[in-house]
Amino acid sequence: MKIIIDISRILNEKAGVGRYCRNLLHHILSKDSKNEYLLVGAYLKNAVAKKKILNEFKKDNVRLKIFPLPSRIKESLWQAKLPILANVLPSADIYLALSFLDFPFWVKAPKV
Repeated sequence: MKIIIDISRILNEKAGVGRYCRNLLHHILSKDSKNEYLLVGAYLKNAVAKKKILNEFKKDNVRLKIFPLPSRIKESLWQAKLPILANVLPSADIYLALSFLDFPFWVKAPKV
């Protein structure tokens, strides 16, 4: 299966939802090497710290797509129904968003 997971909360929140999601993702990836994962997210500040977090998720079945945008702008774009955005992310079997703001309405995948 192809699974897209929005990791913006992991990159931008150190406690609460960010910590929970980070631990959840570590557990999922430690148990599953069959499915293909695309981790998507956005950040603009603290690049060194964010890259350190991203390195935690490096595996053969994991790819990254990071947008150099503030999270608020990414969230606004995800909520927009602009046809041009349809090519930003590939189709997937599942799209997991860790916040309702992280659901892109234009992705063709069941949303969890």
